[in-house]
Amino acid sequence: GRVTVVSALSGQQLRAVHAEEDTVGCLAATGSCVLASGGRSVRLWDARDLHGACEVALSAEGEGALGRYTCVAFDPTGTLVAAGSSGSVLSVWDVRKANARLCRLQLPHADTPLWELAFPPTAARNMLLSASASGLLQWNFSDTVNTADNFQGRNLQGVRALAQLASPLTFNSLDPHPSEHQVVCVADDDSIQVARFAQ
Repeated sequence: GRVTVVSALSGQQLRAVHAEEDTVGCLAATGSCVLASGGRSVRLWDARDLHGACEVALSAEGEGALGRYTCVAFDPTGTLVAAGSSGSVLSVWDVRKANARLCRLQLPHADTPLWELAFPPTAARNMLLSASASGLLQWNFSDTVNTADNFQGRNLQGVRALAQLASPLTFNSLDPHPSEHQVVCVADDDSIQVARFAQ
């Protein structure tokens, strides 16, 4: 897999980095950082360093239900990274603490891929939205205490369904409003729904 960083102003290629996986399936960027995944790890690069190696590799080896990562996201501060998988697992890391994961959540439908994630810019730091065939979910996770229940994915107390679709439709993208507590999500039949999320 290969990730190419291009200047939006000049069109000039700034950097090309090679991921260890054969395919890069999901990508996110913020400030000077690039986040990419195509398999069972998430890799972070500094886009300003044209020749540097991967800065951080966030791994999930040994988790049988995980599958492959299908979506990644930065929080608005650029310090938290989230990843969703084909096994319906949500994971959150603090990039300042290398590979120390803050929390993990296994959603009930383990065969349902998560297609997109977002940290709403108007919400608290510990809120994550996810889109899948299970619907649009809001997860208020604990980023201060890494409890066993959070890490093993058993704590569903902070999960709230915001919108659902009739099977076999799935939400494949979402976009939080920049200033309101709302999120727009698109289904694979091209229908659009707007949902409100709570703080």
